[in-house]
Amino acid sequence: MAITIGLILAIGETGHINSTDMDNKTYSVCKFEKSKKIIVFFGSQHSKREDQVTEIEKEINQLNPEIILIEGHYDQATYKLREESLSKGGEMGFTSYLAKKNKIKLLSNDPPDEDSILFITKKYGKNICFLYFFIKNLDSYTRNKKEKLKEWSEYTISEFIKKSNWSNYDYSIKNLNKIFRSLTGKNLDINQDFYKYLNPHLSISVFNEISRDLSNFRDSFMMSLLKKVLIKYDKIFIIKGKSHLEKQRDDIYNLLK
Repeated sequence: MAITIGLILAIGETGHINSTDMDNKTYSVCKFEKSKKIIVFFGSQHSKREDQVTEIEKEINQLNPEIILIEGHYDQATYKLREESLSKGGEMGFTSYLAKKNKIKLLSNDPPDEDSILFITKKYGKNICFLYFFIKNLDSYTRNKKEKLKEWSEYTISEFIKKSNWSNYDYSIKNLNKIFRSLTGKNLDINQDFYKYLNPHLSISVFNEISRDLSNFRDSFMMSLLKKVLIKYDKIFIIKGKSHLEKQRDDIYNLLK
């Protein structure tokens, strides 16, 4: 995803927003304050860019947070080295590594995969849910790697089986191809680029709509989590994709009114 605007926004108790254009790069940082409560939201680009990594470390060091809410399930990552965290997990992997190195409490700001699968299944049915999460995970993998796609496909299906746990369901590649063909009129090719199908800003397939619904579901989960976290903690660092920051900025500001 190409993001070209980078802003630092400081939102104080009066509601005044001070903004400083950083350098038209790839990330945004918002600081929300009220009384002793401080929330820093780092809206990232999903990448290993060194300038972004440097900024993440600087923001965490300046805030010295009591807790970090991280996108995905990188709260469970166990990276031992900085280089490993970046190569395997990008900016989220690095944030996880930094938090554990500095003994900062770490929680995922995303719902469990089981909840996301249940949410999509209720609205779109099992077949579309199965296919959506398959191509979503395949797309995430192929953005960084092209080798061993067959093995990754099999692993993705095995993980989905554990998390969906549907009785008497056909979890085969053959069934995935059947579902894909019924929706698109084309055969499923695991080597193809699924970006346009999954992009929440497009409307070329049902998967674009699912991506929007899932994004809203994840944002709602994070806001509920943040309300609970604010009861116990005063200094909170959040890292999530930049589009989520743009959508949730007003909600977080209103939360601290």
